[in-house]
Amino acid sequence: MRPLVMLLVACGPTTPEGDPAVGWDTLRYGDYIGAGVPKDVWFDLVPPTTSNILDREGDAAGVPSSFNLFTAPNGIDVVGGVTCAGCHVAQLRGEIIIGLGNHRSDYTEVDLSTFEIAGLAVENRYGEDSAEYDAFFPLLRGAEAISDHIVTPFIGVNTAFSMERAAAANRDPQTGAWQDELAFPIPDTILASDVPPWWHLKKKTRLYYTGAGRGNHARLVSQVGLVAIEDAEHYLAIEESMADLLAFAASIEPPVFPADIDSTLADQGAALFTEHCEECHGTYGDDWTYPERIEPLEDIGTDPTYALGFLEGGFTPWLQESFLAQGKGRAIFQPERGYVAPPLDGVWATAPYLHNGSVPDVETLLSSTDRPTAWRRTFNSNDYDLTTMGWQWTPDEAGSGDVEVYDTTITGFGNGGHTYGDVLSDSERAAVMEYLKTL
Repeated sequence: MRPLVMLLVACGPTTPEGDPAVGWDTLRYGDYIGAGVPKDVWFDLVPPTTSNILDREGDAAGVPSSFNLFTAPNGIDVVGGVTCAGCHVAQLRGEIIIGLGNHRSDYTEVDLSTFEIAGLAVENRYGEDSAEYDAFFPLLRGAEAISDHIVTPFIGVNTAFSMERAAAANRDPQTGAWQDELAFPIPDTILASDVPPWWHLKKKTRLYYTGAGRGNHARLVSQVGLVAIEDAEHYLAIEESMADLLAFAASIEPPVFPADIDSTLADQGAALFTEHCEECHGTYGDDWTYPERIEPLEDIGTDPTYALGFLEGGFTPWLQESFLAQGKGRAIFQPERGYVAPPLDGVWATAPYLHNGSVPDVETLLSSTDRPTAWRRTFNSNDYDLTTMGWQWTPDEAGSGDVEVYDTTITGFGNGGHTYGDVLSDSERAAVMEYLKTL
């Protein structure tokens, strides 16, 4: 599976250079979802929002931030989602932060009735043979195909790759056309993760927690379109605008820690960070370095389910053989038996931690024996603890089935591993945490 792509890794990313200003518009108005509900039907069913957190104009101002109003390839104005903003815009301590991973993702129940009602409304108003229905149908078809494969046991984790895997299984790898027969069996295991912040992108040559995504990053991040695009030609037409969106995402700076920092303690923590953490997480400041190091599963010890999900089954071979990995500006898919140690810029704001979001704060991240087996939070953005750098939480009962309780006993959501902070004393740990606030 791997030898086909290993020779290409040295080339690094081949993403076309984008324009951040254009990318901001792409985020808010872009057509990268591919299909949607005709605009008039949407506003008949969904009252316009008044929040307009993306500062949009015209009718788009009334669309929720996780959806876009755009023109489908056949000329029909539609509203479709979930967009990039649905995963990469979040509220923290009452403030909307563009580029912060959405820590309130809720895929505990996938209700297709909304799509079915929209479908009936489109059919009744325009007819099943209409251009409006043609602009909507790929979204309905994709939603129906992925719905059984993206349900999570609790709120707070994102199933982007489960969506993509299910959509890819329904497509011909060369043409991208939808097909009735599955290209590969869809595993039962959910690929769910925490959402990383966009400001890490400026340091990365490989995407995703496993470092699997290399080559043309614009083509990689366009993969959200696999759910509802028409075919490969439609997909590749979106790629250029995604280079602009990537440029915008990479231009975002991390939020500054909003409270006082003990500079003396932070200096002590900087020395400890150099000794214990720098080798994997890099250095910071104007002359920063980032090793982009992949830690093998055997060394990092964190839950292996996500990483192994890309090494088993037919998903990765489909990607490697697909139109995505062909031609000029190809995407490269090379999953590893491990996870990339991320940059730590703005780490104070990015709780929960580890790739699966199983650890609620930095304090317990650096002291593995103190991590809760099951923990509850309110999902109120103001319930954030600047001292521990994470969500205020209370211990709860594993196996309860409560969707507001993160249960680390469930496969794929374990909170073990990354025990490197255990060697520190309490005072050393406090110093490292104070230094992390400065990043």
